[in-house]
Amino acid sequence: MPKRILLDNDFILKISTLDLVDEFLHLPFVYASELRHLSSLPFMIKKGGLRNYTDVGLGRALDWLLTFPAIEALAPQSIDRIPQLSGIDPGERFLLGSVLEIVESSIFTGDKRCITAIGGLSSELREAFTGKVLCLEAAICAIVAQNDFDRVASKVRPGLSCDKALLSIFGSSAPSNRASVCEGLASYIGSISSTPGGAVLISWEALL
Repeated sequence: MPKRILLDNDFILKISTLDLVDEFLHLPFVYASELRHLSSLPFMIKKGGLRNYTDVGLGRALDWLLTFPAIEALAPQSIDRIPQLSGIDPGERFLLGSVLEIVESSIFTGDKRCITAIGGLSSELREAFTGKVLCLEAAICAIVAQNDFDRVASKVRPGLSCDKALLSIFGSSAPSNRASVCEGLASYIGSISSTPGGAVLISWEALL
């Protein structure tokens, strides 16, 4: 089970825009007291300019961020161990450095590019992150598995513009069914798993 859970900005913004915060917090492997966020996110939201997210979703994100703390400051050498690679932004580099510093940590991310880019790290670093990363789609699989499907589908539909893959999987207007959504999510997770960094992913099924 993940202990200290580091949520990246994309994960928080998308779960909030999809109106799945409550469902996420009730997953059996999520402990609200162990959640952490990047300290910059509240300021980014208030500054504006975040495209593809609804005002309602951004409001939910701000409310959620008030309920758990930012990630603690890191020793500079922890961040310096992560090379600056295309696909890993400064916030994600900070998250990865935090995992190196506190090994009981996991990262929940909504950014496929970061997972792919981890494949370009040294074998030592890839090993350190193996089994420490959960992608957004895996979290949504777990939410679908644990909740009434029609209710989940009706909640996410107004916010699907925040993620093209999820828009395709759930459909923008026509009702989807559980089987087709689960198949679409599994296919997408499989495509991420096949990338050079895919070995770091946590299996959501093993967490339930």
